[in-house]
Amino acid sequence: MRAPPLEYKKPLNGLRVLAMEQFRAGPTATLLLADAGAEVIRIEPPVIGEPGRTLTIPDRQDRDVPILNLSLSRNKKSLSLDLRSDKGKELFRRLVKISDIVLENMRPDVLNRLGLGYDVLKEINPSIVYVSISGFGHRGKNQSPYWDWPAFDLVGQALSGFMYRAGGENDPPLLNTAVVADTVPGFLAAFGALSAIIMRNQTGKGQHVDIAMYDNMVLFNNFALNNASLTGQKVPDRGKLPTSAPYGAYMARDGYFVIAVAGETIWQRFCQAIGREDLISHPLLRDGATRSRNGDIVLRLIIESWAGQLTVQEASRFLMSKGVPAAPVQNELDLLHCPHLKARNMLVELETPHGEKVMVAGNPVKYSEVSEDQPDPPPDIGEHSYEILDKLLGLSYEEMDILKQENII
Repeated sequence: MRAPPLEYKKPLNGLRVLAMEQFRAGPTATLLLADAGAEVIRIEPPVIGEPGRTLTIPDRQDRDVPILNLSLSRNKKSLSLDLRSDKGKELFRRLVKISDIVLENMRPDVLNRLGLGYDVLKEINPSIVYVSISGFGHRGKNQSPYWDWPAFDLVGQALSGFMYRAGGENDPPLLNTAVVADTVPGFLAAFGALSAIIMRNQTGKGQHVDIAMYDNMVLFNNFALNNASLTGQKVPDRGKLPTSAPYGAYMARDGYFVIAVAGETIWQRFCQAIGREDLISHPLLRDGATRSRNGDIVLRLIIESWAGQLTVQEASRFLMSKGVPAAPVQNELDLLHCPHLKARNMLVELETPHGEKVMVAGNPVKYSEVSEDQPDPPPDIGEHSYEILDKLLGLSYEEMDILKQENII
C-alpha cells in the first residue's frame, strides 16, 4: 500500500485500484471500494467508453439516461486508454507499478492476449492484487471445463439452480430481474480483493483472486444443494421453504404482505397474535416441515381471512409488534418514500446528463467514524485522463495532446 494521506477520512484512503470493468459485476465491486475511499481509476476505451454506458432508460422527457453508469460509477475516475496499442499498454504498465489492485471482469484470456494478464503484471509489481470476475473462472488452478464460455446474469441464475427454485411448482423457471448473478460476484470480489490486500501487507506478495459467477450463485443457493446431497431429491414445492411456514406472501385488504415464521417460538407468537392458539397443536401444523407441506391447505385461508379486514400496513405492523417478522410487499415507487431508506442515507441523489435528478442506492456499509459526504458524480469518458497522466506519470500536456491526437487517450 502506498504512503497514506496525512489524515484518513475513509477506511480505504491510500488504496489505488485500476479497473477494466464493464456492465455490472466489476463496477459493483469497485463501487464498494470507491465509496470506502479507494482511488478507483476506470480504464475505458477512448470515445466509446465501457459497454455498460450504452444501457439506458428513458426519462420523463423520453431522453436516454445511462442508468447503469449512474448507479455504479460514483466516486470513480475515468482514464480513456487504448489497451490495444503499444503506447496504451506501456502507460497501463507504468500505472500498475504504483497501484495496489487491478480488477477486471472481461472474458477470460482477453487481457492475457493483450499482454496484460496476471503473470505479466506480477513481474512489473510483485505486490499487485489482481482480481478477475468471469462466468466460470480462469485457466490454471481450479480450472473449469466451462472456463471459456460466455456468461451473463441469466446464465448464472440458470446453471446454479437459483432460477429453477423461483416460482410455484407448475411455473416455468423464473428469472429474477434484480440481476443477482451479476451483482453478488461484485460483493465477493470486493471481499476477495481486500482479503488479498491484508495478506499482501503481511507477506509483501500479491496474488490472483479468481471469482466465478457460477460459484457465487451456488453459494447463494446453498440450501438446495445441501438438501439434494442429503436426500437425493430436489427440494419439494418450488417457491416454498421446506423447513418453515407460514413463510410467504398473503393478501390483505389492499395488497400483499409477507409473514416469515421460522422456528417454533415465532410460530407460537404468530398463533397467539391472530387469536388462534388452537393451531399450535394442530396435527397438520406440528412443525415447520409439516406446516410447509400443508400450508396452502390449512394456513392460507386462515391468514387471509384474518388479514382481509386489515390493510397491509396494519397487518404488518401488528404482527411486528408481537415479535413476528412481517412486512408489506413494496414496489420501486414505495422505496422512494421509505422512511427507513431516508434515515439510513440509502437514497442518494445524483444528476443525469440532462440535468434531471435521479435517486440511486447508497452504500449499505455504515461506519461509525466516517461521514457520508455527497458522492462525486459518475465521470465522463476520459474525464480524468490528463489529471492522472500528469500527476501519477508526470506526462507533459504536450505529450498528452499528442496521445489524444493518436486516439491513445
